[in-house]
Amino acid sequence: YFIDAKKGWVVGLGSTGGIISYTDNGGKTWGTQTTIGSSYFDGINRIHFINSTCGWAIGAVKERVIILHTNDGGKTWGTQTIETDARLLDIYFSDSKNGWIVGGSKIFHTNDGGITWKTQTISEEIYGYSIYFIGSSTGWITGEAGKILHTTNGGEIWNVQDSGTNKILHDVFFIDKN
Repeated sequence: YFIDAKKGWVVGLGSTGGIISYTDNGGKTWGTQTTIGSSYFDGINRIHFINSTCGWAIGAVKERVIILHTNDGGKTWGTQTIETDARLLDIYFSDSKNGWIVGGSKIFHTNDGGITWKTQTISEEIYGYSIYFIGSSTGWITGEAGKILHTTNGGEIWNVQDSGTNKILHDVFFIDKN
């Protein structure tokens, strides 16, 4: 995840557990910012920054979800918790307060920067892989069987959109050209 042409982060599963690496020179060199060591660690699935200092990452240890949060560009990472048995795969924040997490048939929303998370209800069965918002109201979730869910009210109601395929849709991302 890059916030500009120079600064970016990558996440995954290293030999000692979950890893977050960082570059400040456009990817010419990378350094490890943090690792989460555990023989049961499933890795860090996604990372999202709203600016150069404030970001979140999501992963899993055993049957527990782990949410990491930084306010100093990744120099230090604190943990936040969420109660679920779902394998959560993606995290997105539209600002420092409003964020969403998706994975499997679960969607969670926070309006306090991740201190508390509330389940959002969906009427359509979907195994969600990716979530993306434009502002705090309009968002999309992609998933299995070509399903796309769309909201225009911050996730209070999710509507199904036709993707034209029945294949897995792994990611959703928009670039504003304005």
